[in-house]
Amino acid sequence: MDGFALAQLGIDIDRFEDEGIITEGDRITQKVVDLADGERSTVQLERCTDGGQMRYCDPLTGNDVVLPAKHARRWKVDLNWLREEIITALGSALVGVRGRHLGEEPVFLGEIDIDGHSVALYFAAKMSNQRQYAKVDSALRLRPSAMPGIVLTTASVPFPFAGTNVVIPIENVLATGQSATAIDIAQLKAAYRQNQLAARGGAAVELKVSPDGNSAVLHIPEKAPWQVTSKGKIAVLQRLVNAYASGTPHISTKILMDGTNCASPSTLFTQKSSPWRNYLTAVKGARAWQLKVQSLDEVVHDDESEIEVVEEALTN
Repeated sequence: MDGFALAQLGIDIDRFEDEGIITEGDRITQKVVDLADGERSTVQLERCTDGGQMRYCDPLTGNDVVLPAKHARRWKVDLNWLREEIITALGSALVGVRGRHLGEEPVFLGEIDIDGHSVALYFAAKMSNQRQYAKVDSALRLRPSAMPGIVLTTASVPFPFAGTNVVIPIENVLATGQSATAIDIAQLKAAYRQNQLAARGGAAVELKVSPDGNSAVLHIPEKAPWQVTSKGKIAVLQRLVNAYASGTPHISTKILMDGTNCASPSTLFTQKSSPWRNYLTAVKGARAWQLKVQSLDEVVHDDESEIEVVEEALTN
């Protein structure tokens, strides 16, 4: 975590470093500051003559703002200690069983009430790391829930979802000023509400590709968003999404796999933990594939046939 976040949690960095709970990491060279009307700006952090201080130029006043150098640094934190600090920071808003751990991570912390629903709260570190994300995502997919949950993480820019859970950086929901808890519960709930629908797959089928084109997230209603990397996999998913949008959802295997050097999705999505079969399905009677989307034709109606009515009458 960065020193700014630790300071907002009320952590004495010097003392905790001496006790070995936190250890020094990389220096931070930028900081996001609040401007007028809710806008934010990124400023450059520069060293001061005094080695214990850093400074930046206030974009509104042009004046130098000096801050402790220990804040402008990332710190490696003992995770067991941090989990307990998070539980304390949530205060009385956290209810439910704390001891129900899902292996090592993600760690179940409890539940919070959001709009009358009990929302599970988890903790997982480093959710911007591909390997860590895959581990947590796989674990949470094995424990589906009627309501999307929340995963608090130490990463500043994490993957946005894990299973059907919203991933939220701890530093984004820390309270400022006078507050009964170190974590701003209202801000936590707002971040959850903003991303709750997307965590369930969104309202429409779409593929969101990252600006660099190296990763993408597939959204299908009522399914957990699926994060993939590699341009070959992205190309296959994009073809399937385009076919679905065109009204003819199936696409031949040959066209689908063109340029991937793979014969079928099963040889492209080879990781054991890959959930690809939950999102892609072969078309029966054809060498073709399509997205696994709930069709309106499959909706069960409550109209009963005459036989069913007679059978019900005989059994009553």
